[in-house]
Amino acid sequence: MTPKDAGRRIPLVNKRTVLAGLCLSSLCGILVAALWPFTPHPANEVSWTVNENGLYFGDYGTVLSSTDFAPAGHQTERACSLAIFLEPAETFDSNVITRQFRIGQADDAMFVSRAIPPGNNRAKTSGILIEHAFRQGQELLITVTSDGQAASVYLNDRPVKRSQHFELNSQDFTGQLVLGNSPVHYETWSGYLKGLVLYNRELTAAEVSAEYRDWSQKGRVEIVKDKGVVALYLFNERAGKVVHDQVHSRPDLYIPDHFVTRHQAFLTPPWEEYSPDWGYLKGVLKNILGFVPFGFFFCAYLSVTPLRPRAMVVTSLVGALISLTIEILQAYLPNRDSGMTDIITNTLGTTLGAFGFAGRPTQSLLAKLRRTAE
Repeated sequence: MTPKDAGRRIPLVNKRTVLAGLCLSSLCGILVAALWPFTPHPANEVSWTVNENGLYFGDYGTVLSSTDFAPAGHQTERACSLAIFLEPAETFDSNVITRQFRIGQADDAMFVSRAIPPGNNRAKTSGILIEHAFRQGQELLITVTSDGQAASVYLNDRPVKRSQHFELNSQDFTGQLVLGNSPVHYETWSGYLKGLVLYNRELTAAEVSAEYRDWSQKGRVEIVKDKGVVALYLFNERAGKVVHDQVHSRPDLYIPDHFVTRHQAFLTPPWEEYSPDWGYLKGVLKNILGFVPFGFFFCAYLSVTPLRPRAMVVTSLVGALISLTIEILQAYLPNRDSGMTDIITNTLGTTLGAFGFAGRPTQSLLAKLRRTAE
């Protein structure tokens, strides 16, 4: 090899090294953003409040029932009610209660939803949405009461909505109780949980008002077993890992050592992940843009290798493989969601990055730089 040939080889080696470093850096950034904190057992950020009854839920917090809830009463007894006394700390999304029935927070709005049994020719869920329900740092009593067909929602002692199409019944209060997080997705809630009551009957407006006075003035409700109370959690233990049912007819609650998503989904299909709101669109855009740098630099790296003729195709395939690997790993991380939408958007971002490098503007700029260097 002549000195002239060696001089030509050195820039090529340097170029490959630099591009490989840029590819590795962008890949490390993707992995940190997608998998941090790299543990399937993050700490459960649930603690007892000081000088009052209640539990505080941090960024990663959940509480579970020790066993599944059995139906209250006979199958024909469909009336039911639920009251939950809480104080939101932030405006994060949350899903609480059982897998079939959910009370959640989306910014300052509240939603109540239930799963529709398979085989029904209707949407998979039905629900009630109440705007501007939550105020950061303010206590709130949420009461959902139903005669087995129509349901009413109260905030404190005020009726805010009644729906003839929300057929909540006692069978929806079965299964494992999950507080602070969705049973299937990472959707945590941050705040103070101070009380929870389940009934096997519908509550009147006067009863809801009386309960609100008890909660707001005394921090508890009186236990009246013959009034249809089937479970009562006052969160007054103030220590330990167990929250006891005060009427002893339902499972106790326990605080796991580690944060968990109880029935974590695996590669959720895109049509189940879709949501017509800004949060969903923002997530899609973030996942596309996050893979653009990797696609750009990896295609640039392949352009100085024997794979140059197939650089764009190989880049897209590698981006898809990386995304698939991430989504599989996320199925074992309780603070992440595993879904196929991300695979599509990540692959699209990688392809756009490859197009950005291979496109005429970038190639024209590189040609000018080469001529200048010569």
